[in-house]
Amino acid sequence: MKTVTIRQVLNGFVVVVGCAEIVFQGKIELLAQELVRYQQNPDEVEKEYRDKSINPSPPLLAIGNPLIPSQMLYVHSDGSVRSGG
Repeated sequence: MKTVTIRQVLNGFVVVVGCAEIVFQGKIELLAQELVRYQQNPDEVEKEYRDKSINPSPPLLAIGNPLIPSQMLYVHSDGSVRSGG
């Protein structure tokens, strides 16, 4: 399980998990639900988010490489995950 950092923004939360940034729009309950899922099965949840990403970072270079920009995923209030907002 990677380190998780949460930052509140105007319409939700930016969550940094490892090198990936995920935006949760709307209610904190959705964020809490996803954090519980991640804590229970981090590998499966990380794979799920990577698989849903439209513009993932290069797989071998992205892990722990600060020179590659983070990928941004958005979790909308309906629970859908999309890249780019």
